[in-house]
Amino acid sequence: DCGIGEYSSKNASSCTECGAGESSSATGASACEPCEAGTYKPAGKGPCIDCPAATYTDEKGQSACKLAEPGTYVSGAGSSEATGCPAGTYSSTAASECAICGVGSYSNASANECTLCPAGESSDAEGASACEPCSAGTYKGAGEGECLNCTLGRFTNQQGQSDCKLAPAGTFVDVAGASATTECTPGTYSQMASHNCTACPLGEFQEDPGKSTCELAHAGYHVDEEGAAAQSPCDAGTFSTMGATACEDCGIGEYSSKNASSCTECGAGESSSATGASACEPCEAGTYKPAGKGPCIDCPAATYTDEKGQSACKLAEPGTYVSGAGSSEATGCPAGTYSSTAASECAICGVGSYSNASANECTLCPAGESSDAEGASACEPCSAGTYKGAGEGECLNCTLGRFTNQQGQSDCKLAPAGTFVDVAGASATTECTPGTYSQMASHNCTACPLGEFQEDPGKSTCELAHAGYHVDEEGAAAQSPCDAGTFSTMGATACEDCGIGEY
Repeated sequence: DCGIGEYSSKNASSCTECGAGESSSATGASACEPCEAGTYKPAGKGPCIDCPAATYTDEKGQSACKLAEPGTYVSGAGSSEATGCPAGTYSSTAASECAICGVGSYSNASANECTLCPAGESSDAEGASACEPCSAGTYKGAGEGECLNCTLGRFTNQQGQSDCKLAPAGTFVDVAGASATTECTPGTYSQMASHNCTACPLGEFQEDPGKSTCELAHAGYHVDEEGAAAQSPCDAGTFSTMGATACEDCGIGEYSSKNASSCTECGAGESSSATGASACEPCEAGTYKPAGKGPCIDCPAATYTDEKGQSACKLAEPGTYVSGAGSSEATGCPAGTYSSTAASECAICGVGSYSNASANECTLCPAGESSDAEGASACEPCSAGTYKGAGEGECLNCTLGRFTNQQGQSDCKLAPAGTFVDVAGASATTECTPGTYSQMASHNCTACPLGEFQEDPGKSTCELAHAGYHVDEEGAAAQSPCDAGTFSTMGATACEDCGIGEY
């Protein structure tokens, strides 16, 4: 028998191969028949062959299969036709199945490609036959893909948008896929595209909703907490500048009323006793203050104020003193002391001067009088043996050769001739003894020299030895007569013998 794909006529010596596109369906065939649609066969032996998937033959007697055209597919072998791709799918040449259009694209039936959805539209799922506009709160740009939720800080309030809007300043969007914004509440603010509102910082506030900034606290006000919807006024005694987080106390010597942007300096003679004052008070007696800041100041030593509210201290008047700071009065100097203007203590009158109480100078004791010590309230006469001239100083001892025998003398007397004073401060003289003499103001007596004598006390000179007499020693109170056989002239210190022939 001839094999499949062969045939022979009667009395054949061999079998003949069927031509292309035909075969014999069994052995022992006397003729070939065309291959059925869905099959094919090239020239040569063998049966007709089923077209593989993605190919087909739609006529009998085909030597090769057709490729499935774009937009169609052949899913199995032996097909006599290609099937068009359903809407939402597509194929290219020789497809055994249709590919599904992705999200964001679509196709009609028998499409050879998917069409991308335009901006603002997409398909809900794969295999779509049409696009739908993106819902409010979502968006999509040109190209494949699904509608996307607007991110934080963005929104869309319409369908079919290709991009999201930025949340305007003063609003926020804190969820994805938002179709509206939320307004910031008082005490908060936001910039464009914010996903939350920010609390106003310390020193700032916002009274209104939906604002992009906060306002600095006004001068005279403060904001001491974050997220404030209002500012707080400064109390009297305090102040603030713009943007303050707290009101500051006015310093000593300043004051303020409520809502003050600065403190006012107290006037001259007044101050505030502590910080944070709402008014000034007059300075107490004993203190003062010039115009300007600062506390009342204690008057320094040598000055005082005896009334409240003084801008300067008085100088202690002559004859008074102020020993310490902060005095409200000057004290009179006690007797025996004095002061000039602005004294912090009284000076003591020196020896030889005195003063009454509250004196501005000491009075010199008159001549012959003095004070025993410094700080005297009266003068006393100098005692006998002492003296003092006009002017300051103590009573002085009379020097050697001088004396006073009365009180209250302005000078000492000279010791008379024939007397002497050999001690200081003498109230009397001493008479020279016989055999001595002295001149006026002597502090001792001088012995009569050889050849002279003095029989009497208290003499200012010695007497020459008489003729016929002699003095042969110093300090003689008497002269000695010459013996018989001798002689002398006046002032002789010895008698001379008479010569031969004399007597």
